[in-house]
Amino acid sequence: MPSQPPQTTAPTIEDIWKYLEAVDAEELLSSLDFPLVPQGSYSRLPLLTEPFEVTAIKWPSYSKSAIHKHDGFFGAVRVLSGKIINRAYRHELHVLKEIEVTEFTTGGIVEEPDGTIHLLENPLKTPSISLHVYYPTITSFEDMRLYNIEERAIGVLGSGAQGASWKSEVSGHFKRIQENAFKYSGIGETDSHYISPIVPKPAKNEILDELSGYYNEQAKVYDGNDLNIKWRKDYTEGVNRIIAVELMKLDIQDYMALCCGTGRRPIEIRDLTGKNFEIYGVDISEKMIQESNARGLRTKLGDITSLEFDFDQNYDCITYLYAFGHLTCRSDRVEVLKKCKSHLNSGGVFFADLFCVRNVFEWGDEIQRIHAKYRLEEQGYEPGDVFYKRSEGEHRAFLHYFTREEIVDLFQEAGFEHIEIHKIGYTQRSGQLHDTSDEGMYWVKAC
Repeated sequence: MPSQPPQTTAPTIEDIWKYLEAVDAEELLSSLDFPLVPQGSYSRLPLLTEPFEVTAIKWPSYSKSAIHKHDGFFGAVRVLSGKIINRAYRHELHVLKEIEVTEFTTGGIVEEPDGTIHLLENPLKTPSISLHVYYPTITSFEDMRLYNIEERAIGVLGSGAQGASWKSEVSGHFKRIQENAFKYSGIGETDSHYISPIVPKPAKNEILDELSGYYNEQAKVYDGNDLNIKWRKDYTEGVNRIIAVELMKLDIQDYMALCCGTGRRPIEIRDLTGKNFEIYGVDISEKMIQESNARGLRTKLGDITSLEFDFDQNYDCITYLYAFGHLTCRSDRVEVLKKCKSHLNSGGVFFADLFCVRNVFEWGDEIQRIHAKYRLEEQGYEPGDVFYKRSEGEHRAFLHYFTREEIVDLFQEAGFEHIEIHKIGYTQRSGQLHDTSDEGMYWVKAC
């Protein structure tokens, strides 16, 4: 049986959240006996009705609910086993727009406010089980609104409906159906990338596997994106020039490019200096390493955060461009910076660019909104963490957005004595140094 519910006649979302957190998933799963349902349908098992509804649902492989609207009730869902994807929508001005895609794995909790329009789906070839808590108790599905994307139709459920499903042979399932009721816009149709959290935050090795897959997908087109998208071209060229000017002042023999990618940028930096130093590189993507090796870099595949990773030697310059935020947690960021500091030659310098959480032209505000909505910092996330996908990709990338104060703390803890932090335009004033606090990227020089 589920946990003891709170002693209240008017539970809040906090009561529901605490209840779900306290559930002993292993014990509950061992006691669940789901009713038989037609093949391919999900099975609902009511467990409690007071002070709120508690229902377990078993999702067969690749199954999903219809898109439906919560009207007059709220609650939350915890994944007891498997994986559930939550797709959220907004319906306004006769357009149904997909606005969020969030993946919840075992232990993850998703809040469902009143007014939510969403669907839940099991993307696995094995069953998934979730625990749903709603208030007030759903005594009938009558008048619940469903959306059918394929037919652009809205259906209002009737008194005979037994669940939020578009397909049913039960008499009285629909009260009415409105055809051609809306236009549809998918989440990847207007933007090349979109935020897509994984909840709770995965283990480091899982994040790195996803990150490697993300960059393997685009190794062949990555340079093209930098060169063909004007603001990205201006930004990367601007950073390259700034670093090259700094290196012109130094005696550089050996340069290490962490997360070297295709190798194009470190070579451009060297060319801009007019010098002929050796370039070394490390990357977690095998296909990126293949690209950089083909350009003549001395590169190796590896995870710089692993205990087994060895720099092999010291360097006059180390860069960590467009990728420092891929480090999965604060402790790894500190340890990587310590490694970099200890492998700089006397007079050597470290450069990095970091995403700014206060950038009004980037995802900063949206990240903070998503963190609050899904209570991500209660589910393993650090402030500033985000997962995102390419609209045409399968894998997610992880990225951390920084504050200036956080950067100073990291570099000081790692032992850097001289730290310069500047702002540089990203999508706006791309590649230009400026002093505006709420836009652009951070550019850091440390030694």
